[in-house]
Amino acid sequence: MPMVTQWKDIKRFLKTNPVTRKPVRYAVNSRARLRWRLLHHRRALSFPTVINIETTNECNEECWFCPRAEATRGFGYVSLDLVKSIVDQGVPHGGITYYLHKDGEPLMHPRIFDIIEYMVNAHPDNKVRLTTNGTILKEQHARRLIELGVEQIRIGIRSATRETFLKIHKLDLFDHVKRNIERLLRLQEEMQAHHLLVIVQIVVCEDTKDEIDLFRQQWGDKDVFMEIKDFMSWGGWAKDPTLAGNNGDPRRPPCIDPFHNLVVNWDGKVSLCSLDWNCSVPLGNVAHSSVEEVWNGEAVRAIREAHLKGNFQHNAMCANCEEWRYLPSLFWRNRTVLWKDQKWV
Repeated sequence: MPMVTQWKDIKRFLKTNPVTRKPVRYAVNSRARLRWRLLHHRRALSFPTVINIETTNECNEECWFCPRAEATRGFGYVSLDLVKSIVDQGVPHGGITYYLHKDGEPLMHPRIFDIIEYMVNAHPDNKVRLTTNGTILKEQHARRLIELGVEQIRIGIRSATRETFLKIHKLDLFDHVKRNIERLLRLQEEMQAHHLLVIVQIVVCEDTKDEIDLFRQQWGDKDVFMEIKDFMSWGGWAKDPTLAGNNGDPRRPPCIDPFHNLVVNWDGKVSLCSLDWNCSVPLGNVAHSSVEEVWNGEAVRAIREAHLKGNFQHNAMCANCEEWRYLPSLFWRNRTVLWKDQKWV
C-alpha cells in the first residue's frame, strides 16, 4: 500500500474514531488558531481573509431545523456583478477563501459556475468552498466543480437512514443523494482531483443521535471527511435536547467571525455571521459601500469591542448563540492579548 494511502487512512481513522475525534479536533483547531494569530490576524483586521457569499437563500428542501423559510428579508439570487466587485476588491489583499453558502442551495444559482470561475481566476491563492444538500449534484455539476478547482465540497446528507432523511429533509431522496456523493468520489478519482476535499455531514440531533455509528460505517471506508456536526440553534431559533445551553460559561472567548469573516447576503447586506439567517444584526451593505468601509465601519468595530470585553449580550444573536463552543477560537480568555484601537501592538 502506498505511503500516501496509508497516511490518509490513519488521518481518516483519527478524525472519525469516537475516542480520538475530539483530541484530534482540538489539536487541529489549536494549530489553525496559532497559524492565524501569527500569520493572518493582523491582515484580517484591515480586510477579511474569509468571505461568505450567499449565492441564494432559495432552497429545494425544508429541513425542520432550518429557519430559512421564516426569513422576512426577502428571497433572491446574488448578481454576478456584485460578486465581481467583491472579488476585485479582495485581489490587492492577497488570497481570499470564499464560502458559497449561507441559507440556501448554491447549485440553484443559474450562474454558479461563472461565479466560481471568476473567483478562482481572480487570484492564484483564492480558494472556493461550497456546501450543498446534494440533491441536484448531477454528474455535469460535479465534473465542472472539479475542473474549476473547488477546494472543498461539503454535502449535508445529515442522516444515515432513509427514514431519518425523510423526517429531516421532508424529501425521500436519501438513496439519490448517496448515489450523487459516490459518483462525485468516482469522478474525483478518475480526474485525479487531489486538491478536492469531500465532506459528508451529519447533524447530531434527537432524530440522528442513534445513527452516528451507522454513519461512520457507511462512509468510513471512502475517501471523505466525515463531519459529525453538533446541533445549531441559529441564535436561539431552534431547540433540541442534544444541545445543552450554558451561555454563561466564563471561559467563552471572543468569536472569530467579526475579526476575519465577512458574511454577505444575496442582496449585498452584511450579516453578523453565517447563522444570522434573517440579517437581524446588519453591519452594512457592500452593494452601496466598499468592503473595506463596511469591514472597518462602526457597526463591525462595536461587535469586536463587545466580544473583547466579554459582553455577549450586545445583541440577541450573540446572546443566544450556542455554536461558539464548537468553533476554533483565535483568542484565549484571560491570557495576555495586547489590544489597542483594534490593532495588535
